[in-house]
Amino acid sequence: MTDTQIPFIFDIKRGSLEDGPGIRSTVFFKGCPLRCVWCHNPEAYSADKQMSYDKKQCIGCGSCFKCCPQKAVKIKTTAVIASDKCTACGICAEKCPAKAIRKIGRKYIVKELVDLLLKDKEYYYISDGGVTFSGGEPLMHIDYLHQAVRELKLYSIKCAVQTCGYFDYSAFQEKILPYLDIVYYDIKIWDTKDHKQFTSVNNEKIITNFKRLIKEKNIEVIARTPQIPGVTDTKENIEEINAFLKSYQMPPSVILHYNSGGQQKRENLI
Repeated sequence: MTDTQIPFIFDIKRGSLEDGPGIRSTVFFKGCPLRCVWCHNPEAYSADKQMSYDKKQCIGCGSCFKCCPQKAVKIKTTAVIASDKCTACGICAEKCPAKAIRKIGRKYIVKELVDLLLKDKEYYYISDGGVTFSGGEPLMHIDYLHQAVRELKLYSIKCAVQTCGYFDYSAFQEKILPYLDIVYYDIKIWDTKDHKQFTSVNNEKIITNFKRLIKEKNIEVIARTPQIPGVTDTKENIEEINAFLKSYQMPPSVILHYNSGGQQKRENLI
């Protein structure tokens, strides 16, 4: 696998109790085909590396100004960073004593990632936990993910993905599905026009993929709906989603509580 085929990962959360059963490690990939206006991980929109700058943490020391090879930084009371000049090299983040600047995304070769995840394998075993791949959209990176889940299964690690549902089903079915135990599948908005308005894509592919997935054997599928005030939490939307699920003998969608932290993250992106 070449360097250009290795995706950026923006976080690995070890010891998680929130992303599936038991104790888990959750791997967050960059890159997503949707642009949900409420997204609490807007740093995952782009598949490329990025920088984040929290002006409130800046102490105005000038370290970033002195080290930036692109001359993208000016110092007033605090740093002012020109996004059109920044190449996300990350040098300023390494030099910043206040940690106001940070680099979002790094690459792991598959072995490096798997070795890191296996450090907690005893916790997975005793708690019936495992590894969850999230994002962003992890299924944008099927060839990389295929190698990772295949290696994890050699150690009997249970694997899950959290997906928006907008992916190549044939490739997923061949390369990822045989190694999965759980799929957390988001059905955000039932109305196609509303879905496109608030996520930038319509939901036809998402619903089609879901219908195919629930026909598969030996895989647990859990539908989820984020609770976004005035958008997804309407009585009509929830009832339509649950009526669809009931028609396929599926339980009601799991409601995900709204996380407003994405707004500050979005403002901090360079």
